[in-house]
Amino acid sequence: MALVGIINYGIGNLTSVQSALQQIKVESFLIEDLAGFDRATHVILPGVGAFAQGMENLHQRGFVSVIHERVVTKEKPLLGICLGMQLLGSIGYEFGETPGLGIIPGKVIRMEVGSLRLPHVGWNDLSVTRPNPVITQDFQNQAVYFVHSYHLVTEHADDTCATSDYGIAFTACVSRGKTFGAQFHPEKSQTFGLKLLQNFVSL
Repeated sequence: MALVGIINYGIGNLTSVQSALQQIKVESFLIEDLAGFDRATHVILPGVGAFAQGMENLHQRGFVSVIHERVVTKEKPLLGICLGMQLLGSIGYEFGETPGLGIIPGKVIRMEVGSLRLPHVGWNDLSVTRPNPVITQDFQNQAVYFVHSYHLVTEHADDTCATSDYGIAFTACVSRGKTFGAQFHPEKSQTFGLKLLQNFVSL
């Protein structure tokens, strides 16, 4: 049975993620220390805010190396949500240049959307480019809820599994091994948001 650990690093919508997991009857807890990474069968890295602050908070708690050693290396399923997905990248350019976790090679840059308003807030359709057990073909043309001004440009096209469009085509979902990321908020995306979480915990 899945036991989802939600990383508490002082920046994120922890309560709404826990509430969404409750809706699909999945047990979860907040990872507050290093031991929590071993207790969890699945790990979620949520996040709302700035890239630099997110990485600083992860470093302050000693979580960066642990995510690599106890999650990625051990092939424990990991899901990054919104800022959490961006932090999976190699480097971010929000408020300066900040190294990321480097799990999904790529850079996080500000969206260039012409006269459209940033942050990008609202519902947009997904285009599934590489289906996998979490982002299945069922997600094609389904609307999900976004709130962001930056996007992850992956270094390897195969790491992008879905895109969306807001002035430009941007990476909406990533996957590499058992690491997945959603730029949108599953906990706010109703049916298909809950489906993504269900698919993730079923790994």
